[in-house]
Amino acid sequence: MSEPNVVTAWVVSAIVGVAALVTKLDPSAVIGAFAGSVTFALTAKDTTLWARAIYMIVSLVVGYAAVADVAALSPIKSPLLLAYGVSALVVHLTLVAIDRIKSIDLAEFWRSVFSKK
Repeated sequence: MSEPNVVTAWVVSAIVGVAALVTKLDPSAVIGAFAGSVTFALTAKDTTLWARAIYMIVSLVVGYAAVADVAALSPIKSPLLLAYGVSALVVHLTLVAIDRIKSIDLAEFWRSVFSKK
């Protein structure tokens, strides 16, 4: 008998694929974004299950939505690969940026930019 996680992955993959076909979305971009969001969710550390689920949804939506823009800037033209890459990276990069912004000492930054040295 298969593990529950494997069965769940198959069911969700089938639902995503059917939803892509029914809604006339680009199926390869939807599958790529879904795979990227699953990759992110499975590799995310130190987050709760609910946070991973929310991040996965955000990753899926942004991964699909960004395909056209990233394709215009990239030599890679495969919607599946582009959606996968964007989806797998977008939440992680956003969280890193937020952590870096939180750690900035604005007074020191202001002094370094406007000091008369």
